[in-house]
Amino acid sequence: MPVIGCGTGPAATLTGLLPALPPAAGFEAALAAVAGAAPGYPGGNLITEAQGTLASLAGWEVIQGAATLGPGQVAFARDAAPQRVRLALPAPVAAGTRVRVLWRQEGAGGLGAEMGGVTGAFRHGAGWQGTDLTLVEAAVALDLVAQAGADGLVLREVALLPLAAEGHDILLLMGDEGITGARSGAASDPVAERPGPRVDLFRDGVVGPALAPVFHRERGRGLGPVEAFAALYARRALRPGRRLLLVPAGRAGAALTAPEAPWRPGNGRAGAGDLFGAAVADALAALALPGEARLVAAWWAGGAVDLVAGAAPVDYALALADLVAGLRGALGADLPVVISGANPAAAPAEWLAAEAALDRDSGAPGAVPGVMVVPWTAGLGDGTAPGEAAAFSGGANRLRGAEAARALIDRELGAAALDVIGPGDLITEDLLIAA
Repeated sequence: MPVIGCGTGPAATLTGLLPALPPAAGFEAALAAVAGAAPGYPGGNLITEAQGTLASLAGWEVIQGAATLGPGQVAFARDAAPQRVRLALPAPVAAGTRVRVLWRQEGAGGLGAEMGGVTGAFRHGAGWQGTDLTLVEAAVALDLVAQAGADGLVLREVALLPLAAEGHDILLLMGDEGITGARSGAASDPVAERPGPRVDLFRDGVVGPALAPVFHRERGRGLGPVEAFAALYARRALRPGRRLLLVPAGRAGAALTAPEAPWRPGNGRAGAGDLFGAAVADALAALALPGEARLVAAWWAGGAVDLVAGAAPVDYALALADLVAGLRGALGADLPVVISGANPAAAPAEWLAAEAALDRDSGAPGAVPGVMVVPWTAGLGDGTAPGEAAAFSGGANRLRGAEAARALIDRELGAAALDVIGPGDLITEDLLIAA
């Protein structure tokens, strides 16, 4: 039962959702198991949970090749020829229905989905994969076709979700490795970073599944904070009939402070070199998608590149204010902006203070209305990635994502988020959100 309250609390406390974290040693181990808060699929799945997890093999059969069905897995031995397994659906799915097929695979090779007269894209790589299909004929079964590599391929889990024509809450993602996770030194976890049933990704003009690691302007190379943000936002702030649409625009190594920096508005760069201009263009394209769309916030998780390069704190803060102004000039004067703070293990006190002063409630002369700064709390321990100077670890990124989502929900959405409360939910005096 969700518990949602209406007060205020320390910025780095998620009572009931995250455990108390030990300092430094053991930090990631304590966080990894819970911070992702993995969503489940039983309520909206078009197949049973037992079928999806292969706890039950009822309805599963091998159609082509030498695949082996067993409890909790379908094993495909190395074979140059395609191998096909079929799952009979509990009920027919009508022609014209749009569905999302998600599956978790291990080993070498690739796998694709076929259903209702449509063949989805073939997906390679271990972890969660997925494809969206619009059925051209009624479907009574789902086919999964594998081509196993040298070490074989194993299918661990499947979900089949209906995609209704719903409106989108859009989140624009910006920054350097602080948003992409490229230097976190950690891979995504198939349980903690389970794809959200109501979370989509907008990339290259196409809406598709949001899979970990989220790809930005480069292929995912580590675990960033976005997945944890999406999991918490989808559970606590999405109204019925809406989905979260992530618009990833980050790039590792991209600076903000210098006038010609890729993230600085008016940087004079062209094409892909102008990250600010490209992010605005992507956000506008997402807003133009069919259905009712709204841009709920822009999220900046960057500054590590500027910090390591020796930018002055006051110059970085001015560049952040310029970024906010540029975004609002292009996307709306009231756009909320969340800023995730720098790593205190690397940033001097002056840098952290300059960031904090931008917060709308800081009382500082440079406070910017509608800006929420979410610092890393040093009491949680050292969240630095192994061997890095300023980048956060994968475990720290999970916490940063959850905290950024909480800041947006509690400080900006406020009463609007309470519309999600169901008849059996409990409201407390304290705004901290607990599962």
